[in-house]
Amino acid sequence: MNAQTTTENNEHTEALNPVTRAAHIVKVGLQCLIGTTLMATLLLKGAAELMQTLQIPHVWDKQALEQSTFMAHLLSIHTFQYIGKALGISAGIDLGYMLFTEGPDEALTPLMLGISSAAFLTISEHPDNNWTVGVYVLCILVLMFCMKKYDDWGLGKSDAPKNLTRAAPATRAKK
Repeated sequence: MNAQTTTENNEHTEALNPVTRAAHIVKVGLQCLIGTTLMATLLLKGAAELMQTLQIPHVWDKQALEQSTFMAHLLSIHTFQYIGKALGISAGIDLGYMLFTEGPDEALTPLMLGISSAAFLTISEHPDNNWTVGVYVLCILVLMFCMKKYDDWGLGKSDAPKNLTRAAPATRAKK
């Protein structure tokens, strides 16, 4: 994130009412927790698979690790399934946050997360139906186009064109 984006996000968060601000903070915190947990799990899985593949004698004691339920669980993880489920949970959190905001502009991001989640779960559970992923990609492209048009038309709460200034209220203009 660059400084301008961070400043715009801070200004957007400060403009929210207290309940929406609290919901925003909870949403961001939960999504960061999901992302961190997913990354840590996948890094551990990758390290376990690397140790198993290389069969490093001092680290990879086959008997001890086969008896470890944690290591067995790590090695049994279906990566795309985990990613899909994490995206699905994140989409649910985003949809819950949408209930605390005004306007429909918050609905497009969770839809994209949900479609991405469905694509990962489809790849994981039905690898022979990968053509459906193309349909998901097409849906995401349509949503991205909608988001762009939504921003271009200035329909969002905080997405109004930056070069427009608000007219002063009549009481201030007379002073």
